[in-house]
Amino acid sequence: MIRIARTKSRPGAGPVPDQAVVFPFGHSPTGLMGSKGWIFLAGVLALGISLALWFSGSKQAGIFVGLWVPSLWVLASLVDKMETARQ
Repeated sequence: MIRIARTKSRPGAGPVPDQAVVFPFGHSPTGLMGSKGWIFLAGVLALGISLALWFSGSKQAGIFVGLWVPSLWVLASLVDKMETARQ
């Protein structure tokens, strides 16, 4: 479990603890995306960069960056399996 304390700030004073919020292990405080999502998003970003490089004339650089995509997606799948097995 990850425990994060929320704070209220008062003018002229430091932060004052309001209440604590507990997040289950492996979840981000924003609750939007787990580890798998961020790694998958990195793969999508690498795909976009690869296409941009390819169409801008840097074909070898585009291929190089494009090779990262399947590696990142396999890593995302492995992380998901590990997180599922841990629960």
